[in-house]
Amino acid sequence: TEARISKILNIPDFSLSRSTGSQTSLLNQQPAELQEDYATTIDEINAVEWDQIFAGRGNVTHSCLQLLEKNFTQQSQPENQWDFFYIVVRDASQKIVLATFYTCALTKDDMFSSAYVSRHVEKLRQQNPYYLTSKAVMLGSLMSSGEQIYLDRDHPQWKQALGLLVDELQKTVKDKQAAQILLRGFPEGDDEDLKDTLLDLGFSEQRLPDVCLVKDLSWQDHQEYVKRLGRKYRNNFRKEILAHTDEFDVVTAPNMSAAEIQH
Repeated sequence: TEARISKILNIPDFSLSRSTGSQTSLLNQQPAELQEDYATTIDEINAVEWDQIFAGRGNVTHSCLQLLEKNFTQQSQPENQWDFFYIVVRDASQKIVLATFYTCALTKDDMFSSAYVSRHVEKLRQQNPYYLTSKAVMLGSLMSSGEQIYLDRDHPQWKQALGLLVDELQKTVKDKQAAQILLRGFPEGDDEDLKDTLLDLGFSEQRLPDVCLVKDLSWQDHQEYVKRLGRKYRNNFRKEILAHTDEFDVVTAPNMSAAEIQH
């Protein structure tokens, strides 16, 4: 066999010998395959497990997503008809490495353009509402905010899990004839390794508006709230907010009808 290989490849004669020592197969050294749980409705996802991951990360809890699905599926208007997708990636021990949901929805192609461009396009949309619009596949949805994805960065297979997600996103783009993929929920400039990994997967960074989180709501009235602000913000609050309180209609209604909620 060795002589035949040498003749075919036109290389010097050689011989192969088998070692009698203990060997470990290279295949056994590879990490176990990751497992994907895939669904097209939140009702197919374990609510307790999902909320353990996403509680406190934004309006992406199990019940919030049920509400989104109720209002943005089986709609006649294209802009209100979304497709929902859920993916949970686990390792061989069933530990969750990645979890997220994404949607395919009609978006405005100019949403990252300058205000000048968008104002001009909006004038044209008065005659053609769907001018410069196309489907986009995006992490989260147009109505969700906060962290759209859970990714265990301490897991040795996190990059592989992220690659599996991107594969699913690309399949959805093809199936739904979408124009682009939008990844959300990654902090800007926070992680060079993650940024490089996304760049290798074909994504570039685009800054989005800042996220505002108000975690302390323990103040009792306006006066107590103002005392907690710095001098500059106290002045701004008085001039830009309190000076216009007569223009606000604040309604507190703990028990609202379905019609009122829909309105």
